[in-house]
Amino acid sequence: MCGVEDYDLPDPYHLDAASLPTQVDIFRLADWTTIILATQRFVDAVQHLELDGVTFRPVQVR
Repeated sequence: MCGVEDYDLPDPYHLDAASLPTQVDIFRLADWTTIILATQRFVDAVQHLELDGVTFRPVQVR
């Protein structure tokens, strides 16, 4: 192991609204860098431009 703790992402998971960045529309989680999160504004832009190859799933924010 490389010093990283092995633990699973809760299913379903939620995000703490106070911890989310406000200056960007797309970002990664520090503990799960393979998960890319986007704001609704980013999702709307991708859908408006009819871009493909990306799948979006909603995440609960509390």
